[in-house]
Amino acid sequence: MSNVRLYLEPEVQNLPGSIGLHYQRCTDSLVSLVVIIGYETGLRSDSSSNDFQQVHVWNFKSNGDLKVCFACNGWNDTYNQCYADSPITEEMGYGFHVTRPFQRITNCRIYNNNWATDNRVIGIYIADGGTHGTYLGNHFTAREEHRILKAFDGNLDSACIVGNSYAPTVSGGLVCQMPSGGGGASQMPITSIAGDRLNLAHPVDTPEGGLVGDLAWSEDARGSMLWVRTPTGWKKARLE
Repeated sequence: MSNVRLYLEPEVQNLPGSIGLHYQRCTDSLVSLVVIIGYETGLRSDSSSNDFQQVHVWNFKSNGDLKVCFACNGWNDTYNQCYADSPITEEMGYGFHVTRPFQRITNCRIYNNNWATDNRVIGIYIADGGTHGTYLGNHFTAREEHRILKAFDGNLDSACIVGNSYAPTVSGGLVCQMPSGGGGASQMPITSIAGDRLNLAHPVDTPEGGLVGDLAWSEDARGSMLWVRTPTGWKKARLE
């Protein structure tokens, strides 16, 4: 599918549960150069191994809610150069809502425009089932007084999130991480850091979760601590 516009006129109110493009029972295909305007969900994939390129989702405010721009319920799909152009809802809205594993979202834009609600948008939300995804080179931005609450949120433990950029109008969820070890449904090699140092840029509170081999640094009344995640939990050493 290519060079298609799915469009509601500005004066047309969308229906609850409406979807602009719903992909089902269709695999190994390409969707490109598509504009979707006016629906409660822009694009929803419930299939697998499909590629979505240069898909632009947005609404006129008069169309009604745009709750989710991209509902990523497929398995092993890719989204490249797509544009989540402002969820518009009084509830929490989502640029990309990921529920299945092995998604790859790259070089996309997530925007909160002047019709959107301030601090009620998650750029990319990863549900518990959306593991082992890769998120590279995406840009998160918003109008002043229409901020994005979090760029990334949800289950981030096995997500590779690198090289994304965040405007000052993004309130939180600024993430840069490469998962190391473990794998579960996917084999993940141990991360190798080039150069002569590993920089733990920010101290944390007592760490929780994480993967075996993770490192963390904390600063509190007990002093400076270096933590390592072992098979039996987090262990600490005091730094003198």
